[in-house]
Amino acid sequence: MLRLSLIIALSGGLLSACVSTAKMAQPANVTAVAVHNVTGANPLAWHKPLAFGRWHTVDTTDYGRVDGGIGLGKAVLGGTFHARALVTNDNITAKCSGWLLNIGRNDLTFDPTIGNMPLMSCSFSGAAIGEFSIKENHKNQLIGQFSTASGNYLVKSEHQIRGSAWPSATPLGFTVYRHETPLWSVDKLNAGTVTEWLSLPAEQQNLLAALSLVLLVTDFENLQWD
Repeated sequence: MLRLSLIIALSGGLLSACVSTAKMAQPANVTAVAVHNVTGANPLAWHKPLAFGRWHTVDTTDYGRVDGGIGLGKAVLGGTFHARALVTNDNITAKCSGWLLNIGRNDLTFDPTIGNMPLMSCSFSGAAIGEFSIKENHKNQLIGQFSTASGNYLVKSEHQIRGSAWPSATPLGFTVYRHETPLWSVDKLNAGTVTEWLSLPAEQQNLLAALSLVLLVTDFENLQWD
């Protein structure tokens, strides 16, 4: 019994050590031009600035979640609404919200939109303008579209821990692409890291920084289907 307890304790310590140093897998064949450690993201404290590099929030508001449902005969249509907003030091405001709908009967539930409704949509205004929406595909991956005056970007959730053969069911972070070229990565593991893979003009940097702050503050695990 003592031996088993010792093995469990050692295994738990080893797992904790692995988790505390784990990093999200990087895109292949790219070299970082800048790597920024994140402060204030994990654990998230809404009254403190969220920051990395030269970017930080000057105001962050979580409007929380509202749950509700209506009866449809023997089934129930349920929904969860969530909303949040932030302002960056570059005077970019991001206002985000979304719905998670389900129809349930007994212990069975399903998404009536079949994944066509975004988990979250954001409008960026102020010093720079953009529109962002993100959905969950059939592979449990989150795919986002970020449209701005400087172009369109593709956002993909990352599920692989660096050096591990096993993917995570929940997102570990995100990579932002343009024309299949990785531009930025947002690693949400541990304290968090934001990596720039390509040097960009200041306005594009500021928009991607604002998007990165949104991705950092959002708990996507609570927005996804189980």
